[in-house]
Amino acid sequence: YWNEQDLERKLELYKELYNQERTHNSIEGKTPCSHVEESQNRVISIDNYKWKDHCNGLFPLPIAA
Repeated sequence: YWNEQDLERKLELYKELYNQERTHNSIEGKTPCSHVEESQNRVISIDNYKWKDHCNGLFPLPIAA
């Protein structure tokens, strides 16, 4: 890399390739950006989760049931 700006530009290009153009096997051949757009439209029922206490009961966090 020639300098900091060159590195930042190349990293931004790689991020765009990775998230917008390259398909991923783990998400059924979709790009991460298209997968996020689809998943944002789904409503998940709270019945699919249960609560687990953390830090000696100071706060509960949801976990998949």
